[in-house]
Amino acid sequence: MSNSVPSECEFDKICSGVFPPKSSTFDPYRDRSEDANELRVFVALVDAGVLEVIGKGPDSIRCFDCASPDETWARYTSAARTGSVELIARRLQLPASAVIRDLFDGSVAGLYELTAAPRKALFYRHVVPVESKRKLILGDFERIRAARLAKLDGFVNVITGPNPEARIYDVLVFDAVVRV
Repeated sequence: MSNSVPSECEFDKICSGVFPPKSSTFDPYRDRSEDANELRVFVALVDAGVLEVIGKGPDSIRCFDCASPDETWARYTSAARTGSVELIARRLQLPASAVIRDLFDGSVAGLYELTAAPRKALFYRHVVPVESKRKLILGDFERIRAARLAKLDGFVNVITGPNPEARIYDVLVFDAVVRV
């Protein structure tokens, strides 16, 4: 239960490793069963106004094929050999959303064909330094952790108390109704 939200140390490690100031993409769709805290930190950073989501789409143009290369395709492929949308946008000084929009428009027009499953990404920008909201975010995590532990303690008291069968149903139904 204590690992249901990141600790202060985990928060700092995720912020510096996954969301450093120069990064601008995040793939929330990949399997995060081993580290759901990355997603929790991302959402907290967006909620706190540290990050602003500016677009979503494929993280690379390599999932597309261009039958007859046009000027846009030539610019994008020459900007980054890896095909990274983030790198193309940075090198051409464009918002990532403009690159994604061009890929979408070209696909609709029949210029580009999707030939592989794209890895989807969220594109974001840093609005304020993490340090400016760090205390607020960690306070929110601590409140969430305390509330979850209190609910767990309450449930343990019910199942270890007298006549748990009668009380378990009430607690589970009440908790479900309160959430709705």
